[in-house]
Amino acid sequence: MSACETEIDPRAAWRADVLKELVEAGMDMVRDMRTAAAEPEGPDMSLRFGRVAKVVRMTLALDARLSDEASVAAQARVAARLAKHRDHLDDRKISARNAVVSLVACDIWEGEMRNEREYEDIDYEIERTDFLDEDYEGKPISQIVATLCDLLDIAPDWSALRYEDWAKEERRHPPPGSVFANGDPPPFDWKTWYRDHPYSLRDQRPPPNPDTERVFT
Repeated sequence: MSACETEIDPRAAWRADVLKELVEAGMDMVRDMRTAAAEPEGPDMSLRFGRVAKVVRMTLALDARLSDEASVAAQARVAARLAKHRDHLDDRKISARNAVVSLVACDIWEGEMRNEREYEDIDYEIERTDFLDEDYEGKPISQIVATLCDLLDIAPDWSALRYEDWAKEERRHPPPGSVFANGDPPPFDWKTWYRDHPYSLRDQRPPPNPDTERVFT
């Protein structure tokens, strides 16, 4: 069980202590009356016993109601934290996916990429390639993007992402494993990339000059 599920409201804890003392005091009175009633010629304790027993029962009922309310409130706090965490995780997934889409746009040639894949096919592959939630946690977004690019055979031209908010943040405060840990990566070597990742249609044309040309849709 997580810490957020076991944390206790200080006022709720105080009320629980007060109710506990009331119940214990009532039970002490019940025991004293039972002892007195057991004595020879002891007084009739029926009326007093009934009153005290009623107070004890009411106190226990109040404790049960407050416990239920505290449980509901605790569950609401946990649900709110989980929803906030889910939103944060979804934001990271969207950022990673949008980054990959931006990188795809840098490497489109007449609607196709390497291996004669069309843009719609690549977009479908991106949608189908999903990590587990834990794969989006504890890692910089650039590292997640790099892994997705490797899985999908997409050119990781980091210069196209340097103005993304998450990229700026990783440059300001580089987390371990960030592509931007040492500042902006060097310019992407498109010539080497095309050589190592053959593309049949592009091979029929002169390769683009990485210093003066970029392929965008």
